Amino acid sequence: MKLIKTTRGAEYIITANDYREVSVDVRVYEVSGRARVDGVLGPPLMMKKGGVRFPDDSTENPDEAEVFVAATIKWDGCVHWDFGEEGYIHTCSGPSAADDMAEVMRAMFEAARPLLKRVDWPE
Repeated sequence: MKLIKTTRGAEYIITANDYREVSVDVRVYEVSGRARVDGVLGPPLMMKKGGVRFPDDSTENPDEAEVFVAATIKWDGCVHWDFGEEGYIHTCSGPSAADDMAEVMRAMFEAARPLLKRVDWPE
């Protein structure tokens, strides 16, 4: 299990499990917050599967938490990005596929911007 923090301050927990040494299942959990006890910041808390209200429906255990995104990464660089019931994306260009996906997602925001009456998102 590994905790990462993005440049914008969002936190995610990543777990990885191998499958016969030819692919790895990776799961990402979004950290919703942390409890503060006597001024000390506690462990990362994630929303429970099916949870609706933070912190009431939170957990420290990734096995009980809602998955943000999952992927099966194969030895040859192919990745099956799983977004739950919403669908999946399959790529086959190794880590550069993530860069490509980020670039496409940013372009989607730019395509939407002129069609919106109001834009109130951080740059």
